[in-house]
Amino acid sequence: MSGYSKAEGETIYYLHKICIEELSRYKNGKLLEISPGGLRLWRKIKELNKFDMHGCDIECNDDTIKYCNLNADDLPYNHALFDYVVCCEVIEHIHNPWKLIAEIKRILKPGGKLIISTPNISKMYDRIYYLLKGVIPSFQYEKHTHSMQHINPINIKELLLILNECNFVVSDIKYNLAKKYQKLFPKGWFGYSVVVIGSKSL
Repeated sequence: MSGYSKAEGETIYYLHKICIEELSRYKNGKLLEISPGGLRLWRKIKELNKFDMHGCDIECNDDTIKYCNLNADDLPYNHALFDYVVCCEVIEHIHNPWKLIAEIKRILKPGGKLIISTPNISKMYDRIYYLLKGVIPSFQYEKHTHSMQHINPINIKELLLILNECNFVVSDIKYNLAKKYQKLFPKGWFGYSVVVIGSKSL
């Protein structure tokens, strides 16, 4: 797990591993990563040498990344421009997840692929914590004062509903959990994030 701390092992490392394994199966094309942040996944996607890469974020850490405030702006791209969109751990920061996915649909070509992830608030730890304390562990802010805050908990059922309403066809659902645990327990019980892979209807 080079480049990742031990604490990040089952969270960030396995999440990025899912994305890279999926993208490695795709043909060359134009790819947008929404909110690439610290650029770790961005750099790993670049290493595949398959994609014409673009990014947008409220904090621009690379010359090829456009400014975009996802809580105020539309995505700054023309219709049907991209073959692929990657949106990892972003939607939980957004006021209106329906609008974000509708915008992703707008900029994707027909048949274009979407990889989207969000914290798995259905995992057992979150359920027990909510039962005892009445809050979801990573969604405890009283005011939205920073773009990195989690403000919009979305479970897998709601995410699938939004994707369906926006005419995406879901092909797979994955959880960023070490494989040894996936063999012992249902994946949704312990995965830190849920990753949904789908495509825009033709």
